Amino acid sequence: MPSVNYKKRFVPDVESGIKKQTIRKKRKNPIKPGDKLYFFTGLRTKHCRRLETKYDMIPVFRTFFDGQVPSPKQRKKLIPFVRCKSVDELIIYGNYEITLNRNYMKLYEIEELAKADGFNDSASFFKFFIDEYKIGKKIKGKLKTSEIFHLIKW
Repeated sequence: MPSVNYKKRFVPDVESGIKKQTIRKKRKNPIKPGDKLYFFTGLRTKHCRRLETKYDMIPVFRTFFDGQVPSPKQRKKLIPFVRCKSVDELIIYGNYEITLNRNYMKLYEIEELAKADGFNDSASFFKFFIDEYKIGKKIKGKLKTSEIFHLIKW
C-alpha cells in the first residue's frame, strides 16, 4: 500500500487527472506494477489530506454505489487509489542528460517526459531535480553526478 506525497504545485494536475506519472527516488521497498497507490499532500504534517483523483473514483463509485453518485458522507468512507501500471529506472545526470532503462533519451523525449510530469519544459524539470536532489554538487567532499529514480505510471 504505497503512499505517494505531492508538493502543492502538483496537486491540481494529480486531482484533475492530467498527471499520470511521477518520478521518485528508489525506495527500500520499491513500488511494483499492480500495487495500489494512495496519493496525499502534506504527509507528516497537520495539513495532510488524501487526494481524490477523477480517474480513480469513477470505477469505485460504480462498484460500491450501483452507478449512483454517492453523498459527501459516503465519499469520505472510500479511500481512493490507482493501480501502478509500470515502473522504469530513470537516471538524471548533472549534465542535463537522462537515461530510461539504461538508454539515453533524446531531447524531444526529455521534453515530453517533463511535460507529462507537470513541468512547463525540460529546463524547469532539470532545475527542480538538480536543486531538490543536489545533482552536480559536492556532498561530503564528493561530487554527486547523478541520481537514480523510478518513473512510476498509472
